[in-house]
Amino acid sequence: MSKETGKALREVSSTIKEKRFPSPSLQSHIQKSKSEGVDLITELEEFSLPLHDLQETMKLFVVASTLCDIVRIVEEISVSVAQLSTKARFENPKSTPTYCDKQRQLATVEPLDNIDQCKDCVVIDVHEQELRI
Repeated sequence: MSKETGKALREVSSTIKEKRFPSPSLQSHIQKSKSEGVDLITELEEFSLPLHDLQETMKLFVVASTLCDIVRIVEEISVSVAQLSTKARFENPKSTPTYCDKQRQLATVEPLDNIDQCKDCVVIDVHEQELRI
């Protein structure tokens, strides 16, 4: 969970430093962190200690809760950086491949060429391709 959150923060940092749009890996790292958080909470709920170890159990829940809060905040930061990259018109790659887990397909995102005509929005065309693993 911490490892993926760290990767997400590094991606956010390089996005701002290089003045470019966030890569699709940012969302991947955040989703992995969230998934690990859910798994951690589930394991802690199923984990049972004798009553006299209640204090130790509470410490584990506090740490898990703090980690989940960190993931939530990193996700909020990533959304803000994505908005910043749009409003500041950071460099947008001509074609960015992204992986869609649910459909098991590769989608290609291409920026709108005449973005000056649309000041408050960004239009993205998504072309689906079959992903071969």
